[in-house]
Amino acid sequence: MADIRSALAGVYEPGRKGAGSGDAEVSIMEVTGRDIVQLAAWPDTVGSVASKAAKPVGVALPSDTRTASSKGKTTVFKTAPEKFLIVCLLKANMGEALGKAFKPEAAVVTELGHSRTIFRVSGPKARDVLARGLPVDLHPDVFARGAFAQSGIHGVATLCHRSGPDQFDLIVPRNFAVVIYEWLKETAAQFGYLVEEAGS
Repeated sequence: MADIRSALAGVYEPGRKGAGSGDAEVSIMEVTGRDIVQLAAWPDTVGSVASKAAKPVGVALPSDTRTASSKGKTTVFKTAPEKFLIVCLLKANMGEALGKAFKPEAAVVTELGHSRTIFRVSGPKARDVLARGLPVDLHPDVFARGAFAQSGIHGVATLCHRSGPDQFDLIVPRNFAVVIYEWLKETAAQFGYLVEEAGS
């Protein structure tokens, strides 16, 4: 698969910014080198598809729409009763592998990597930043590690995944990536933030 060009080219500037001069309380990073593949089954095939897909995906597909399944650099979200969103390394060629595994009458595979941007927001004030725009209770008692929610930030569709104790991954439409990036910076400025080098 061809490399995915960042939607933030020309505006993404790593460095320490915002209030204070000590350690930043929020880190923002564009997660690159990843592919995103949607696997959509039918009501009468979803069970067998989920079971069969576990081998090429490398992790058991989740059974509910609240908790992701993860292993290494691969994370799977059940985004609807018959739909799964798979985030994995670009070099895994997941779309091709799943396309070979399923006929259209069983499941449809759609490659979405070129249409999405992934942000990682971390640090002791990461939850405070996201709480200012994401209408989801991110307290660890109700949104533990592995939990995810499909919501929005100022009208932009956003999938938020708690990928660590103080770490959240946001998947947003590529055409709104700059808007979300600017919002994250503006909201994190009061705490002091670090834009990390893009990476995986």
